[in-house]
Amino acid sequence: MKWTNPGHQYAVFSKKKKIYLYGAGECGNAHLEYLRKNSLIRMLDGFLDRDPGKQIDGVCGYPVINPSVVFESVTDDHIVFLCIRDADIRHRIRRRLETAGHFYGFDFFDLLEGPQLFESIYPILLAYNFGLVNLSSTCCIPSTSCNLNCRDCLNFTPYIRKFVSRPINEVCRDEDLFFQWVNRVDRFQISGGEPLLYKDLPSLIEYLGVHYRDRMGIFEVVFNGTVVPGEDVCRKIKDYDMRVILDDYRQSIPQQLDHRKEIIASFERFDISWVDNAVPEWFSLDIENTDNSNLSDGELTEYFDFCGNPWHYYQDGKLYSCNFAAFAMNAGLISCSENDCFDFNQPRTKENEIRLFEFANNFTEKGYVDFCKRCAGWASFNHRPRVPVAVQTERKDG
Repeated sequence: MKWTNPGHQYAVFSKKKKIYLYGAGECGNAHLEYLRKNSLIRMLDGFLDRDPGKQIDGVCGYPVINPSVVFESVTDDHIVFLCIRDADIRHRIRRRLETAGHFYGFDFFDLLEGPQLFESIYPILLAYNFGLVNLSSTCCIPSTSCNLNCRDCLNFTPYIRKFVSRPINEVCRDEDLFFQWVNRVDRFQISGGEPLLYKDLPSLIEYLGVHYRDRMGIFEVVFNGTVVPGEDVCRKIKDYDMRVILDDYRQSIPQQLDHRKEIIASFERFDISWVDNAVPEWFSLDIENTDNSNLSDGELTEYFDFCGNPWHYYQDGKLYSCNFAAFAMNAGLISCSENDCFDFNQPRTKENEIRLFEFANNFTEKGYVDFCKRCAGWASFNHRPRVPVAVQTERKDG
């Protein structure tokens, strides 16, 4: 999306000071915990529910109000989250709210039908009401070193002429700056390359765990399944409640590189939570055969918006709008401009906090990143034929 009023794109939400949870049942209680976890509980004004008993007793210490309050009038300061599992009832409530003058995506949100929409509003409410900066995810790559050379690697490993392993003190300073701005990140990932080739991985996990674990939701690391983690790494992973994403490349890599059974045995010995990331095929960004340079700025903005890549990347005090563009930059394939990143080396003001949220929701000065001209796009937007997983290749020139 193209910025039209940086720092004020979401100013329309500045009046939203209170939250109603519509539905005081199981779904509403679950969302109550979500509000607690994300510091929005201070905005909760109560539940909306027709149950007379709940209206008398309340729920979890909060009042339960007759829903007629939102059907009889529309107030600028309230926002309603529908927490009802029954689809028919939910649809009827939505129609009634719209008939009463409430606008979906502004005055009310459906938690079951539009999770991405309402999740995007949380950080805005937190920033406007409490000056808190929450991001959905970030990725830390302490080293680009990898023992594989996958042809369709989304980090563009075949194009990297020289692997870079960053000093641990530099990486830690970088994350310190990140958390000076960011109060909470829902998902913090250590990736690579292959993180197990980074000699200071245990120290990095410990540093992040000691200083910032309480400000992360999911804390995870990605392994490619070819290196057995040592006890020191496993112990730190367990100590700081991390999960491991374990790739499965056995269909493509030489058998001697497969240490999967040993790796899983290590996880079981330390009672580590892990996810089996076995996929039948990859999508390819196909940078060698993609040329969108003939598209206008408006067409590139539309291309960027429809791509909808949800992943950003943080490095050297800068948050990049598209992680793949940043990876291509690190591989020497492109240069990223100021348009493509948000610089944390600037004063943290109220307006800059909002600009960060806008940027994290894919607003840029141009409305796209230059890498769009060479990229086939993310996942479901990408219509190129899928490719086999982890096919090995020779090094390439950028």
